[in-house]
This record gives sequence, C-alpha cells and structure tokens, in this order.
Amino acid sequence: MNLPVHPDELTAPWLTEALRASGAVDRAKVVDFVIEPMSVEKGITGYLVRLYPTYDRPDPAAPASLVAKFSGLDPSFVKSFTRWGSTSGRCGSTARSRH
Repeated sequence: MNLPVHPDELTAPWLTEALRASGAVDRAKVVDFVIEPMSVEKGITGYLVRLYPTYDRPDPAAPASLVAKFSGLDPSFVKSFTRWGSTSGRCGSTARSRH
C-alpha cells in the first residue's frame, strides 16, 4: 500500500483499504470524506489533518474521525531530515475495540 504524502492524495478507496488492513472496519467502505486542517499553520517537519469519513453502511466499530500526519511540504526540510535518518513511512492503527 503506497502512503499518501499530501492530504490531496487521499482517496476513499485508500482509506477503506487502510481501515480494513488495521481491522477498524470489516465490510464498511468509505464512500466520501471531509478533510479539516488541525491548525492554520503547517509545522516545519509536518502537519496534521482530521478526516471525517462517510461509510456506505452502518458499522459500530468504524471510526467517526481519523487523524493523518504528513511530512512538511518544504523539500529542503524533508531532505535534511532524510539525511539525518529521521524519516517516517509507517502506516499504523491506534484503533481500539469498543468492547
């Protein structure tokens, strides 16, 4: 699974695949979503957005919102952190069972 590097690269199919891979949803499919910046300022090394997915069916375990973190957009900072060995490239889940 390729990781999006910018919120504009997120798609409903990608979110569905990521949520299924993490075990957060089983049959529900993301059909749409809203992206909301969590800050008006973007950080030097990254920034956060909140996602509000819409699903094709009810699923009590499906998250109502998600947080996505992206690397900073300034290529010089990205290059510097890559040179220092501080890169991110993992897709994980902190979804917890509601039982």
